[in-house]
Amino acid sequence: MRSVLLQAVFSAVVASAQTPLESVLPFGKFLQGVRQVSLRELRALPAAKVKDAASLEEMRQHILTMYSGIEVKHSYVLDRQTFDCIPVEQQPSLRVRGLKIASPPPPTMAPGVIHAPEEAACEKGKIPMRRITLEELCRFPTLHDYFRKSEIFALPPPPNK
Repeated sequence: MRSVLLQAVFSAVVASAQTPLESVLPFGKFLQGVRQVSLRELRALPAAKVKDAASLEEMRQHILTMYSGIEVKHSYVLDRQTFDCIPVEQQPSLRVRGLKIASPPPPTMAPGVIHAPEEAACEKGKIPMRRITLEELCRFPTLHDYFRKSEIFALPPPPNK
């Protein structure tokens, strides 16, 4: 069961550019895979560099905390990346820091902007959030290394609670 779930989790990451909705790994199964995958299973991936079990657990808790309380009813794959449509007020960056947004941002209608097909778009009041996976995080030895991946585009670590 676990290896089938792990295979489903990581096959969604390597899906084609715009896959049909039925091939997107449902959000609940994605979270189940995050909770259940083992260090041994992740280290079997070619790009995995996760340092140890403690580092994996820190990465796992980061993902679970980031997605805690998020309602996802629609997901899509675009350019081999999975996006989950979430209510704008449930953005982790807002929720974790206790911030509020006055109203959802208007859709971009600028000239020259290419709009995604209907199945690769979110309904009103929701925004696309790129799904961060353990496979992505485990390309780095630690969560700290993931956040430091680029001096130019350095991501601040999440606030300690």
